[in-house]
Amino acid sequence: DLARVIGRLPHLRFAGLQAYDGQAAHTAPFEARRARSTGSLRRAVETRRLLEHAGITCPLVTGGSTGTYRIDADIDGVTELQPGSFL
Repeated sequence: DLARVIGRLPHLRFAGLQAYDGQAAHTAPFEARRARSTGSLRRAVETRRLLEHAGITCPLVTGGSTGTYRIDADIDGVTELQPGSFL
């Protein structure tokens, strides 16, 4: 519903979805981190699929973190990563 509202407003453009699981980077051990981050971002990718099925263009699925970029880079459908604390 929100994406439809944005699409009707003259000065806004729906660019996509931002998915950030703030606790995923701190989840241990690494395999639990992988499972958590993969689950979170796959839900965003699935939401993108649902939006596009409804006729709403969704060019961007972005998210992740410095602690999960090695995991998130392998998730099909994620178009951009947002690691930042390494800077």
